[in-house]
Amino acid sequence: MNFPSGISFIITLYNKESFIVDTLESVFKYLKKNNQLIIIDDGSTDKSLEYVKRALQQKNNIDYKVITQENTGPSVAINNCIRYIKYSHVKFLDGDDVLSPNISTFMKNEMDTHNLDLMYGHWIWKSNHTKYKFNTRRYPTKIFKNAFHEIISRGWGGSSNMMIKTSVLKNISGADDKVFVQDFSIPLRVSGYFLKHKKKFIIGLNKTIICCAPKNRTNRIINNHAQTLHDLSVVTLNFLTENTSIDKVLQKKVLNNILRRCWKWKRRNLGYSFFSLSFIKFLLSYVTPNPSTKMVKNEVLKTWVFDENIKRPEKKDLTKKKILIYVGLDLLGDALIKVPLIQSIRARFPNAKITWLAGKGETVFNNSLSFISDNLIDEILENQNIGSRVIELFKPPKIKEEFDIIIDTQKRVLTTLILKKLKTKLFISQTANFLFSDIKPAEKSKTNLTKQLFSLGQLIGASNKLRLPIIKANRHTKELTKKIFHKTLQKKVSICPGASVEKKCWPLKNYIEIAKYLYSKKLIPVFFLGPNELKDYEQLKREVPFSIFPLQNKLIKTPTAAHTYFLSKHSLFGIANDSGCGHLLSISDIPMMTLFGPTKASKFQPYNSKINIPIEAFQFSNSTKIENIPVSVVKETINKLLRKIR
Repeated sequence: MNFPSGISFIITLYNKESFIVDTLESVFKYLKKNNQLIIIDDGSTDKSLEYVKRALQQKNNIDYKVITQENTGPSVAINNCIRYIKYSHVKFLDGDDVLSPNISTFMKNEMDTHNLDLMYGHWIWKSNHTKYKFNTRRYPTKIFKNAFHEIISRGWGGSSNMMIKTSVLKNISGADDKVFVQDFSIPLRVSGYFLKHKKKFIIGLNKTIICCAPKNRTNRIINNHAQTLHDLSVVTLNFLTENTSIDKVLQKKVLNNILRRCWKWKRRNLGYSFFSLSFIKFLLSYVTPNPSTKMVKNEVLKTWVFDENIKRPEKKDLTKKKILIYVGLDLLGDALIKVPLIQSIRARFPNAKITWLAGKGETVFNNSLSFISDNLIDEILENQNIGSRVIELFKPPKIKEEFDIIIDTQKRVLTTLILKKLKTKLFISQTANFLFSDIKPAEKSKTNLTKQLFSLGQLIGASNKLRLPIIKANRHTKELTKKIFHKTLQKKVSICPGASVEKKCWPLKNYIEIAKYLYSKKLIPVFFLGPNELKDYEQLKREVPFSIFPLQNKLIKTPTAAHTYFLSKHSLFGIANDSGCGHLLSISDIPMMTLFGPTKASKFQPYNSKINIPIEAFQFSNSTKIENIPVSVVKETINKLLRKIR
């Protein structure tokens, strides 16, 4: 497709309210005939988009388009802009960089003169970059003769210092949207285009400074070494997978470079020893004739899979994979800590058939928590009597179906060995420190049970960001909520004073004092009382009559976990013991305060995406008796919570 001669400017923007106006001013002077401006906001949470719209309102006769997307990174952002490009050349620019005067015209003229498909210039960082005086000197352009070997061997980045032909950008299908950063994949795809096609693109290099960037800006992607090293490695591996005709000597060199990168990161940042298995693998790669791309991919995965500094595009796998998740016993608390894992897998594989196998009994996902599982799980198998007996090792497996992925959520060796007999392409288990798992994490297993399980999803590409299920209330639930809370306009606080055993319960008299304290702050306590707490109902109703007891309301004939979930969502925050009710409040995604006595917060703390504060008895004495938690400390924590969320 032929495009009219001109320049389309694409500005990628994320939380750059302090810089975007200056960036726009450096581009506005170009926006005359045969030029356009495309701004894509990558889910900014500051005033960046507001400043963009305000700046554009002051300009007349400018051809522009503003696009918004969820925060998925510049690679996805670039690709989302391609269909809107009108002119023959594209000039990229980050939302905090400024262009040198007349530089885009210079770059296009050089590209036309030398018939270039892609051109790179230099860039510079300055503390006060908007005041930088650009040198007007223009250098000659040189053809990059061995571009592909140089780029795939050493990596090649840069965006604001680059210009590319629109036709070329379309031919290479834009950036690799499986990674966050776009810088590496575009030059690699351009230089290596000839491997699958007869056309060899021409790349030019020029010493002229194209743009200036803020030197001291925090949270800049280029300063995130984990992100850049990870994305460079993944981009290269993806390219090798897609282009199998690369010279074997060059491929070995490239794979060894990635292994060296992984080992250096593990050594410097993860504390790996020269006596570790990882170092031995690294050394062996030099004597291996052809290192496996799959093995190197696994090494990259293990190096950075749990690094929370790395952003990943929320790429969904739309294939109809078959995924089996095995659990032993699945009571209320056990099931609730697995909810983030299921949700992250469902988000990653929206079309998958997810089978939930309760091998040793029933699962609450088939009854009291069905309001959650209905949206996440396709098939539930319970009371299967799988994973308990040694004889199962010597018998054919009960389940004949073959799966794409099996995730073993328990840690008993016998059960894991029995599950290994099932047919699957990928087996994941944390038993014996992932000894039987096809994929292993780079770091030690997390202490928190929910985080342990949540991390299993990351091994198959699920997001490292916590997701909780978005469960919509039906009309009946909405009407019920209105009726129960109809007389209460004040803000509410959910309280779960019970637990499965008495020693995990903070004294009732303390909860009564806290309820009075909340009321003094014009907050209404909402007590969720289960069957074990019904004995306290009359006392609570008598001593804190201003409180609400929704599960004891006549409108609810048979209280369920769903009632607690939907009603607690209307609270400002929650207070609970370490209990199933506390986990229910947590997955309703309200800020939480949880009290721990004999159990450890590090292991059992509920996990949500909001504020989550544990208070442990041993902090105040040598005992783990929950009654040792002072009422005054809970009051202080309430005040801290209120300051954060109000």
